[in-house]
Amino acid sequence: MHLRDGSFCAARPGSRSGSPRRPPARVATGTGQAAALAALRSVAADCSVGLTPHQTVIQRALAAVETVDQRIADLQKKGSMKELNAEFKAARKAGAIVRYHDFLDGKKMAMLEAIARRR
Repeated sequence: MHLRDGSFCAARPGSRSGSPRRPPARVATGTGQAAALAALRSVAADCSVGLTPHQTVIQRALAAVETVDQRIADLQKKGSMKELNAEFKAARKAGAIVRYHDFLDGKKMAMLEAIARRR
């Protein structure tokens, strides 16, 4: 969730995000953005949900993309794409209609997801 103050919220590591637990009811003591943001921060804390500044989220995402791009470039440079290429050829042989570029993008997304799970 993107907040107007430039924050994103995400589950803290080890928390049970996505559980059906409802946050306690809140009554805003004021009106406007400041009161809403204070209430949101309070609920986030009660539910063990961290709020991360938007710029930090963007920096982390760009760093992860750079890591994946560098890994692929290293594989290409070393001639180590044989396993990926064999997997692509097997998928095509099995009848999958996929372009190599799309296949490689899917592999990159899987690598990004693996990086995100480790955080």
